[in-house]
Amino acid sequence: ANSDGSQPHRLTQTSGDNTHPVWSPDGQKIAFSSGRTGNFEVFVMDAAGHNPVQLTTSRGFDEWPVWSADGQQIAFVSDRDGNVEIYTINADGSNQQRLTHHPADDWPASWSPDGSKLVFSSNRDSNWDLYIVEVDSGKILRLTNDAANEREPVWSPDGQLIAFAYDGNGNWDIFTLPVPPAYPTEIPPEEWSQVTNTAVDERYPVWLP
Repeated sequence: ANSDGSQPHRLTQTSGDNTHPVWSPDGQKIAFSSGRTGNFEVFVMDAAGHNPVQLTTSRGFDEWPVWSADGQQIAFVSDRDGNVEIYTINADGSNQQRLTHHPADDWPASWSPDGSKLVFSSNRDSNWDLYIVEVDSGKILRLTNDAANEREPVWSPDGQLIAFAYDGNGNWDIFTLPVPPAYPTEIPPEEWSQVTNTAVDERYPVWLP
């Protein structure tokens, strides 16, 4: 559809649900999750909806694909090993890797602009906090440690900030936190910046390119 909502164009028509579409950085392809095979897998298709290619095949669900900034890799979540973990795969379907290993759930991620890290939310300490995983080493760095929940983190295009949803004020609002080059284990709430403050929930922030 156009940005004003006009001229909608149907891209998929299958017996299963097709969810979580996301554009490739060059605007030429769309990654998405599809249940057309019986359980949810990650697919990529042309921007016009042609030539769908199945990238993952597992006994669990593979969902929430996210492109790296260079368009070469896709991160996604899967419960194929019993709980929700973060995986990466090359955009051509090769070199599938599991990044997180924890009994709790690790949920949708966002790439750093340089492709070296992913920020994600996890309930590994009973509530949802933000963490960073280094793609090459698998090292986990904790960003938040708050009694409330921080979810849906998104890295800014310049790599300086992470936007996220926070429910510590009675409802969900959008906040940002700075990400210093040293990547400390934790960014205290007094260093966060509140972006929205309304009586209704605001979630799933998105940065302008």
